[in-house]
Amino acid sequence: MQFSIWFVNYLLRHRRASIGELLSAWQRHSGLTMHRNTFRAQRAKAEDLFGINIEYDPATNTYGIEDPTLLEDDRLSKWMLGTFGAAEVLQRRRGLSGRIIVEPQAKGWEHLDTVTQAMAEGHRLRVTHRQFGSAESHSHIIAPWFVKQFRQRWYVIGPDESGSMRVMAFDRIERIETDDTTFTMPCGMTADTCFGDLYGVILGDGSTACTIRLKVTHGQGAYLITRPLHPSQRIISTDGSDITLEVHLRPTYDFMHEVLSLGDCAEILAPEDLRDEITGIIEAMLSIYRP
Repeated sequence: MQFSIWFVNYLLRHRRASIGELLSAWQRHSGLTMHRNTFRAQRAKAEDLFGINIEYDPATNTYGIEDPTLLEDDRLSKWMLGTFGAAEVLQRRRGLSGRIIVEPQAKGWEHLDTVTQAMAEGHRLRVTHRQFGSAESHSHIIAPWFVKQFRQRWYVIGPDESGSMRVMAFDRIERIETDDTTFTMPCGMTADTCFGDLYGVILGDGSTACTIRLKVTHGQGAYLITRPLHPSQRIISTDGSDITLEVHLRPTYDFMHEVLSLGDCAEILAPEDLRDEITGIIEAMLSIYRP
């Protein structure tokens, strides 16, 4: 896998390269020598890992990814490249462990294999789960429609035996096993149709999607331009001190608290009812701090 990740990243950066260029670059990168016959097998592994075709052009004697947009537009493939690529670099630089700081990984990631296997085979899951703030655990049988990572936590999302949608954080799962019953994904149901107008993982708070306009300082706006709040984000205007942005999504708890986390660097301009709701939260916060 180490070569596959490096290989695909190299082709994304350089677009095309000959086998001689690739093997020389790999040796400089890893300190390892690869035979040309081994390269052919590794090329096939890279294609299988990322679901791409790495074509050979006899006219230029070079290799390249047939359609790079398949990787650039696929969020999972981009995440895999970034995550595996970073892990490969850090593995080679373990001697710097006292100088490299990473965010702690949330517990529960070990459930990922069980959950995704059930998703692939269409089996429900029997899950014992304790919600945040709850003193008791509850057991449910759920159809694992989706898995989502949000703020370093993994979540499994799907309907339970009563049809209610459940959002379960992996690190709050006390017991999980595959159930004998099966499920079928609803026709047309995808991650985009379910989460396309959401920020975060909260689904059932009753909010509907709307166009939200917010004003941010230039410093915060520069950050949000490189790390958008939502795929729908667009710049409306900019002046000497502020940038005005628009997003189209459901103003859920997750979104409102993200806006509040920006402090006095962000202001909701519209819609008015959302601005009033944010104002109410801020006033409640002020009442805590006032003597």
